[in-house]
Amino acid sequence: MANPQLRTIMQQGAINCSEQAYEVWQYMNQSGYFQVPAMKKMTINIATIATMKHLILHHPMALIYFSQR
Repeated sequence: MANPQLRTIMQQGAINCSEQAYEVWQYMNQSGYFQVPAMKKMTINIATIATMKHLILHHPMALIYFSQR
């Protein structure tokens, strides 16, 4: 958008929308309409960590990053 005022209005509208969505979520959560699921204490096992490490180290960007060090 070329008009700076229109751009500012659109940006503020997006910010207002996200803030209102968060307020609605807070109200729903406090009222019991939407409960955040509780996570178990141990949700990641060793195999998952090893898989993640393998994926990170073998990603093309990781190869470039580590070769430059």
